[in-house]
Amino acid sequence: MAFEQRLLLRTPRCPCGHLAWWAGPAYHLAMDSLRFVYWQEDAFWLGHLEEFPDYVTQGESLDDLKAHLRDLYLELTSGKIPSVRRTAVLDVA
Repeated sequence: MAFEQRLLLRTPRCPCGHLAWWAGPAYHLAMDSLRFVYWQEDAFWLGHLEEFPDYVTQGESLDDLKAHLRDLYLELTSGKIPSVRRTAVLDVA
């Protein structure tokens, strides 16, 4: 097998399938938007990424929550956390 083919097989990919070796998940975030669900409870804003509904985070303001959600996305897509649950869309037709 050629070196280039072996490199592509071991190259990490972001959730959408893009090769992530040049800049990792941070590049993916710079290029795309992520949908999230949020709500306010007392003095805090809580939320989760639609793709990762099991992982809730919080912030003191909506902007603070967004920053925490960006950090959470980077952690969940880094490959360092085992058995990350996520949602996806399945085409059946």
